[in-house]
Amino acid sequence: MEAPATSPERRARRIRGWLPGLSCLLLLALVLALVQKGVLRGERSFFTHGDNLHQSYPWAASVARSLEQGSFPLWDPWTQCGTSQVGEVQTGVFYPPGLLTAWLGPRTAWGALDVRSLELLVLLHYLLGGLGMFLLLRGLGMSWAAGVLGALVFAFAGSFATKANGQSNLFFAYAWVPLGLAAGLRAMRGRGRVYGDPWLYG
Repeated sequence: MEAPATSPERRARRIRGWLPGLSCLLLLALVLALVQKGVLRGERSFFTHGDNLHQSYPWAASVARSLEQGSFPLWDPWTQCGTSQVGEVQTGVFYPPGLLTAWLGPRTAWGALDVRSLELLVLLHYLLGGLGMFLLLRGLGMSWAAGVLGALVFAFAGSFATKANGQSNLFFAYAWVPLGLAAGLRAMRGRGRVYGDPWLYG
């Protein structure tokens, strides 16, 4: 038995419900393009200093190498004369976006993981963190303007933004915090469904 067709009024209401979040995401993307235009142009990189250079990229490259050879990255032979790669949580072996990047990301001419795929992953997490903060603030009853301001501040200022340039593994984790809090707030209010109609905008 087919479900009844959605009425035009309900479709219009659903579209209107998504507009605040989509407009915030667009604004975040525009600001990101301005703030990180050097990365987008290939003039600078997140992975030229700090832990990103000495840990994050080598770990990602090691994961990519293992997957390319048809094995799961259980062991890291390059750290401290060998150590467990799955036992070190910062390697991100079980982080789906990082794992997909290591598996499907482009390779350099000499076969190593192209750092540009990791640059893209960092940029996407700016958007994730900012959008998550917007959803959290809207869930707390803030206006659209307050939600956007909070999203911009969270994404491009403070400790979250600084981690992108030196500790991308922590940056990836921090990006999920606002969204997790927003979902938890939603669940505590008895509105646990997080799909279908816009679930945190109104």
